Amino acid sequence: MNADDLNFDDIPAFANLPPLDPWRKIRRELLSHINKSRHEEHGQLQDVFPDNIAQIAAQEYARFVLDDEEDEDKLAQFLKNCGTSGEPVNCTVVLNLEDDITDPKMLVE
Repeated sequence: MNADDLNFDDIPAFANLPPLDPWRKIRRELLSHINKSRHEEHGQLQDVFPDNIAQIAAQEYARFVLDDEEDEDKLAQFLKNCGTSGEPVNCTVVLNLEDDITDPKMLVE
């Protein structure tokens, strides 16, 4: 755990809350660098924002893809089960998970 992380374990007022999602910081960093990259390469593009409901479906689909091949029908099923609306755009991010990478922009290809 980093020094910047808040620890609510010892505060009784927060005892009934679910644990924080460990992927939240990773998603935030990825979106930040995707948006920065979009602005650098294309100028006036709007930022990409997270969809909290679609994130649930995306996590279920990611677990599915770990064991199986990618399947657009399965993705559509996960999205429907979570109650999302609209037409999804599937985006795959490739990460270089190296210990010595210091520039976070290098994580997004």
